[in-house]
Amino acid sequence: MEALTNESFKTKVFDYENNKTWSFKGEKPAIIDFYADWCGPCKRLSPVLEELSQTYSEKIDVYKINVDTEAELASAFGVMSVPTILFIPKDSEPQMAQGALPKEVLEQAISEVLLGEAPQMMAGGGCCGGGCHSASESMGAGNESEMTAGGGCGSSSSASMMSSDDDEGGCCGGGCHS
Repeated sequence: MEALTNESFKTKVFDYENNKTWSFKGEKPAIIDFYADWCGPCKRLSPVLEELSQTYSEKIDVYKINVDTEAELASAFGVMSVPTILFIPKDSEPQMAQGALPKEVLEQAISEVLLGEAPQMMAGGGCCGGGCHSASESMGAGNESEMTAGGGCGSSSSASMMSSDDDEGGCCGGGCHS
């Protein structure tokens, strides 16, 4: 898993300052984890993403962006709570997910969203059961879809910050507000 700065993001993923239309620069589909060092759910998600980056190393790239040190980049994508994950297929629009997604949901997103494999039915559905909900939302980089699964904390400008020792977060270990 490689940490990205604003400059490396513009070189490896998308130059949002000079392009208004989404144009992915990567050679493989990618996952980008917007995280914060103080966020408990982010700390739990990190080893899962590291494992997935090794498992799928030939098929996808996995990056991480610290929202505290790369605030401009987080702002450009409308990231208001962490963890927020950006799924970037090779030839289509990116999709966002908020919250500490279960490994099974991440694997399903890799399979379906990034690799274009046929959808697989997940047991349970809904929050914590692997269901993803899509909604069209316009952000700084263009028109992306937002997937919410695994329960993120809702995002708003008046969001409260959760302490780093809060291991539960919201529903399913959700996310922290920044």
